[in-house]
Amino acid sequence: CITVKDITGVVCQIKLRATLLRTANRSMVYIPNSVFVTNPVHNAARGDYTPVVFEWTVPISTTTEQIRQFGAELMNFCDLNPSVAENGVSNSLDLLSFSHGGYKLRATIYYKEGGRHLYAT
Repeated sequence: CITVKDITGVVCQIKLRATLLRTANRSMVYIPNSVFVTNPVHNAARGDYTPVVFEWTVPISTTTEQIRQFGAELMNFCDLNPSVAENGVSNSLDLLSFSHGGYKLRATIYYKEGGRHLYAT
């Protein structure tokens, strides 16, 4: 997750003239690469936070609403935990793929080094 000017998001794609960011509200924003040369860039992954990545598959019978509810609960957990990156900006739940076996999901949570342990039930 990076912040340049007043825009914060995850880098999705870097092209010759622009970089595509996904913001916390899932908007896709193209930033001209010249902005990165002329402005300071804060990279949350390079700071005090370490990414923790979980990947798993849920059954194909899982509904979209159940996945959305889980994502909302995960982001709420992140927002309430002082050891997780602020505002949930860096944290994400992504659908990687789907097949007959189910939906493959990935959660990325940025955890503050030296913070308390993360516990979830």
